[in-house]
Amino acid sequence: MLVLLALASLAHSCFPCFSLFSPFSMSPRLVNEQQYDTLLRQSRLAEPPLEGLSHLPPDELAKKLASFAPPVSPRRQALILDTVMATILTLCKKLDAKLNNDTRLLGLANSEWFRDLFFHLSRRLEEMNKGTEMMKETYARAIDAKLRGDVEESMRHGSAHVRTIGGFVVQTLQELLDMLEKGEEVPHNFFWKDVASLEHIDLDMLAWVAYCSNPKGMGWQGFLARREPGLQVSNRRIAFHRGFSLDHSSKPEFEVGSRQDSGFSTHYDDLLKAHPSGYQ
Repeated sequence: MLVLLALASLAHSCFPCFSLFSPFSMSPRLVNEQQYDTLLRQSRLAEPPLEGLSHLPPDELAKKLASFAPPVSPRRQALILDTVMATILTLCKKLDAKLNNDTRLLGLANSEWFRDLFFHLSRRLEEMNKGTEMMKETYARAIDAKLRGDVEESMRHGSAHVRTIGGFVVQTLQELLDMLEKGEEVPHNFFWKDVASLEHIDLDMLAWVAYCSNPKGMGWQGFLARREPGLQVSNRRIAFHRGFSLDHSSKPEFEVGSRQDSGFSTHYDDLLKAHPSGYQ
């Protein structure tokens, strides 16, 4: 018992916001830098670059990437910036209230972290709706772009459903809210892969659009750089909870698995219609 208390004290001093009793916290996997980055990309599902298309000729590559983030029509833009944004904001507010009223679901520290995530996500999306017409067009295109994580899954397996980024955000928030309202245990991987992907998704999706428009340019890297300095703290949190740790001298000892298939609905517009609160 004394040993456990000592470990708890040490963990609190090193990771004051983390729960010691993560399913993997007692025996983290030591991984090299490449594996570390690959594992973290599973928790950044909208983040470029795209892996697996380097074999294509430049013209074909450009055409393929452009198809993942095409321009949107004025009608589609209005739907995205009104309906999709409102749906996301409504879900964020409901989740914030749920976690504020019952911290036992996730623990106090993690509840505060995810509440902060939902608050900043909703605030940044609201700011996007107040930009210039050119900015709004870019935001709508980013929200309606194909999710990079799904694109890579489709490339590997050929049968994965490719969602839009907006569809992924709505589905993830709704899935989490449903589980919390029913008092169900939330799958660990769902939290630290899917939900964690929402933390910087506003910048990730803008970087993804910039990458799909010009993969050789520096614009997309500029968007990703804006996530610092908090990104490294978040990465350590995600790595801790998912049970891996960076070791610069480590050699590859396991195959990095694909992200969890959450089994979400396959039709984005039908899913939006299922949330009438988002139309208010």
